[in-house]
Amino acid sequence: MDLANIKGKRAFIYNRISDDREGLALGVERQNEDNHATAERLGAIVVKVFTDNDISASPSSKKYRTEYHEMMRLLRQGDADLVIAYTTSRLTRDPLENEEQIKLARKKGIFYFYTAGNALDLQVSANRKMARIQNAIDAGEVEDIQERITREKLQVALAGKWNGGQRAYGYGLVVGPNPITGKDIRDYHQVVPEEVAVLHECRDRILAGQSQMVIVKDLNRRRIPTAKGFAWTVGKLRRTLLNRTYIIFDAEEPEKRGTRSHNGAEHRAQYPGIFTRADHDMLVTLFKQNASTWGGVKSRRYLLSGVTFCGLCGGVMYGQGKTDNGRYIRRYHCKKYNNRGEQVGCCKVFRIADPVEHLVSRAVLFRFDSPQVDEALAPAEDKERVHSLTERLVGLQARREALVKKQAVDPYDEQDFALMLGTIKTEIAGLQSQLASLRTAQAKQLLLPERGRLRDVWDTASLEWRASVIKLLVKRVVIHPGRPGGGLYEGRWRFDPELVKVEWAE
Repeated sequence: MDLANIKGKRAFIYNRISDDREGLALGVERQNEDNHATAERLGAIVVKVFTDNDISASPSSKKYRTEYHEMMRLLRQGDADLVIAYTTSRLTRDPLENEEQIKLARKKGIFYFYTAGNALDLQVSANRKMARIQNAIDAGEVEDIQERITREKLQVALAGKWNGGQRAYGYGLVVGPNPITGKDIRDYHQVVPEEVAVLHECRDRILAGQSQMVIVKDLNRRRIPTAKGFAWTVGKLRRTLLNRTYIIFDAEEPEKRGTRSHNGAEHRAQYPGIFTRADHDMLVTLFKQNASTWGGVKSRRYLLSGVTFCGLCGGVMYGQGKTDNGRYIRRYHCKKYNNRGEQVGCCKVFRIADPVEHLVSRAVLFRFDSPQVDEALAPAEDKERVHSLTERLVGLQARREALVKKQAVDPYDEQDFALMLGTIKTEIAGLQSQLASLRTAQAKQLLLPERGRLRDVWDTASLEWRASVIKLLVKRVVIHPGRPGGGLYEGRWRFDPELVKVEWAE
């Protein structure tokens, strides 16, 4: 595409920043302003803006760039002629993604323009070579940074210095206020005496046989907060007490400094230790002996964790099994206390997990076969449009079925029939593509199949994936109290399906 011919062309704007530590999205907002100014200068018409905030574009990134991949899908579909980004590295640092961009440029004539960089017409071989060279430089810069950071972290660990990040409870003595912000300045190589006293108290109470629940309820009653200022929970207490940072690295050393861990290796720290190694080992042993499941710790074994509720008190029901005559039975259980020691349920409703999960799975599969699923998977602002597209799709599918039946009884001319059926199929495919593009980002990330095809993949899909699909469609599963009933549900379970109600997401 010639630069002179950009005026009036449809443009996508793509904004991205790798690290947004404050979560304010200021970097992408500035990019967006500059990129819109570029579009105005070029005379391009901005039809859509895509933004991935706090996500790297390097090949090693584990985060999925939802907006980027949606933009590329729409480019393949032909919805724009031009992409405007701040620099080549804002668009991608991945050679594979770069090649995809080059293919689109050659096949669809897509042009990429950079606000703070050079625009290259990738229809030209020499420019494609330059684009690949620039992409290799962008990818190499990331690797250089990663190697430098890795070396710096190792040096800090070998020196036994604090590793940054979230403050560990017991460390970070306040030494004064910041003269500019007024916030506390902390020395992370010094202990906070009152917090160390709490750690010693909790250690002694655990070693004396008290339960985590008793200790957590007492700490919260006394309004003793965690390092972040929150209430204590069962699990948080355990993780805190077992922090290897507290272990005295060398008991023979007069300073009794703590332990600095890095990549599986341990080093003598510059900050003081709090527990002896023997203390730590005894805590580990006791926690293992008294292990308890709280708040869905074993949620991967339960398909409906987080969506099941007690029909008696309204509390959340958790997966908790029991052993009966040597056989382990998975159950959903209304718990009385949460992991902060607060009463949240009645502890009176239990239900075997297998028939509940079977019933809800069947309901979800049936729901996914219905036209209403497209509206359920659409963002709120697109539901009206999806409703209209769905009605047209249902009408076309009915026309296709009627046409095929008519052909079986009173045949059309073969060429006329092929033309009519082909036209309807093309229209249906186009509508299905539009409906797929109007799903929420989460639905797109799950790579859900077309309506009516979920059954094909359900039984072989992972438990985590099926649970994520259920949460897209189901608002709550309410389990009401009651007895199983006389008959067998599905010929396998003593279970009354009428006591389980599925509430659908709007």
